[in-house]
Amino acid sequence: MAAFSTAGPVAYGTVDEVVRYCRDTLDIMMPGGGYCFSPTHQLQDNSPTENVVAMYETAMKYGWY
Repeated sequence: MAAFSTAGPVAYGTVDEVVRYCRDTLDIMMPGGGYCFSPTHQLQDNSPTENVVAMYETAMKYGWY
């Protein structure tokens, strides 16, 4: 199940906003198990590279069961 919007902070926010959004999503979706982190759509071409990297780094750091 994907639940990480690529149209919000990843495309238009700061790195800190992306990290916070990613952590919030993980906190909501992970309890109970079975959550597989992934974007809901393709990454937009206007997404800053640093935001995309921050999204995946945060998922790798905090998205483990």
